[in-house]
Amino acid sequence: MKLLLVDTSTENLSFAFSEGDRPAVTYNRIAARSASALIAELDSVCRNSGIRLEELDALAVGGGPGSFTGLRISFAAVKGLSIALNVPVMRIGSFFSCAYPFRQHEKIAVVADARRELWYGATFRGGAAKALSGEKTATLVRPKDFVPAHREYLFLTPDVSVREELNTRFPEVHRIETLVFPRAQYFLPSAAESFRRRQFVPLKELEPWYLHPDTCQIRRSAA
Repeated sequence: MKLLLVDTSTENLSFAFSEGDRPAVTYNRIAARSASALIAELDSVCRNSGIRLEELDALAVGGGPGSFTGLRISFAAVKGLSIALNVPVMRIGSFFSCAYPFRQHEKIAVVADARRELWYGATFRGGAAKALSGEKTATLVRPKDFVPAHREYLFLTPDVSVREELNTRFPEVHRIETLVFPRAQYFLPSAAESFRRRQFVPLKELEPWYLHPDTCQIRRSAA
C-alpha cells in the first residue's frame, strides 16, 4: 500500500508518502501562502527521493476545516492527480492529525479561528491504548460555551489568536502552548484503515468541509 497524504488547511504545507503502515517521506513547511507551492514541492521531493507517482495506490487529503484558499489548492491538486494516475481518494479531517501525536491523553480538543468571534472545534478520545477516535466532528462553536463544557480536555490549536484567547480568557484549561499544525503523516492510521475498507470518496463528491456562520447552525442573537 503506497499512499500520498496532503494537507494545506493551514499555513503548514504538509504532505507525506507512505509504504505500508509507515511514512516513507514527510514534508512540512510553515510559511504564509505556502499552499501555492504544493505542486512544485511535490515534484521536487519526488525527483530528489526517487518516488514514482505512478506507483501510488491511493491519495488522502485533509478536508479541513481551515483556510478556504489552502483547501481549494490541495483539493484541486488531488483531484488532478487522481484522474491522471487513476487512483482513488480518501478525505480525512485535518484536526485528526493535530490530535494524533497527543493520543496518550484521554480527552483532546482541537480548536481553530473561524473568525466572527467563532472557533472551529472538534473533540477526540485517546488513552493508554494509544488509539485515537473522533468524539465530535469539527463544527462552529462559541468559545464561551465550548471551553467551559470541555474543561477536562487537553486543548490544541494551530492559531496564534486562539492560543492568546485561551491564555487570557481561559487560563485554567490544560493546553499545549506551542502551535499544533495538521501534519499529513498523521493521517496515515485513518487513511490506511479507510484504504483497507475501500472507503473512497467519488471525485464528484470530493469537497472540503466548509463551515460558515451564514450556512451552518450558529447564528448571532439580535441582542
